[in-house]
Amino acid sequence: MNVAFVIPAYKKPLSLERLLDSIHAHTHKKHSRTIVVYDDGTPVEPLKKKFPWVTVVSTGNIGSGAVATIRQGVDVAWELDRWQYQIVGVLGDDCELVTDDTDEMIYEYFCDKPDTAVAGFNDGIQGGRAHPFMMMDFWRRGGGFCPDYKHYYCDTETQRIALYYNEWIHMEDCRIIHHHEYCQKKGMDVEILEDQSGDAKRIASGDGPIFEARIAWWENNRRPRTIPYGITNKE
Repeated sequence: MNVAFVIPAYKKPLSLERLLDSIHAHTHKKHSRTIVVYDDGTPVEPLKKKFPWVTVVSTGNIGSGAVATIRQGVDVAWELDRWQYQIVGVLGDDCELVTDDTDEMIYEYFCDKPDTAVAGFNDGIQGGRAHPFMMMDFWRRGGGFCPDYKHYYCDTETQRIALYYNEWIHMEDCRIIHHHEYCQKKGMDVEILEDQSGDAKRIASGDGPIFEARIAWWENNRRPRTIPYGITNKE
C-alpha cells in the first residue's frame, strides 16, 4: 500500500526543505510518494534537482489557496498511481516528521478500518486536524476538501465530520512537529476548540451551505468497506 504525502507550498522555502529532509529520514521511498505543489510562483526545477525523489508541480498562480493546491496534489498522486488502496494526506510546508517508518505506521493505522476513515498525526496541539489522511478513493469520492471550500477551518470541519461518524483515527504514535506560529499560541487554539464544541453538525466556519452539503454527502453516499489487512505495495 502506497502513502502519498501532498505538500502545499507557499513562501516557506527553508521550512519546506526541512520537511523534505525529515520525510527522507523517516519514510521508505518504495512505499511512499511525496508531491510538492507550489502556489507562490516558485520555479519547480531547483527543488527537483535538490530532491530528485520528490514530484514537484505548480499551480501556475500565486495564492490559489490551500484547498485548490491540495486538490491539484491529490490529482497528481492519482495520475501517478491509480490504485484502490493508496492512502493520501496533507503535510503543511511548516511541518517536520520525527517518527521512524512514518509511512508504514500510517498503513498500520488504516488496516482493518472502514475505507471512509480519516486520520491525523499526533502534533501535540491541534489533534491532527491540520493534516488529514484518507484513502485515495474516498478522497476523490468527496471525503476530501470540497473544491469550492476556501475557509481556513476546512481541515477542522473535516475532522469534526469524521468524529461525528466515529471514523476519526488519531495516529498517536506518528508524531510530527508543526512549526506554525498559530500553533505556538496554545491559548488561541484552545479558544477555537472550545468555540466549536458540541454537536458535530454545528457550522463552525460560517460557510453554511458548503458545510451542510458535505454533511449531506456523507449521510447519503457513505458506503464504508473494511480495508483488508496485509495489502502491500503493488510490487
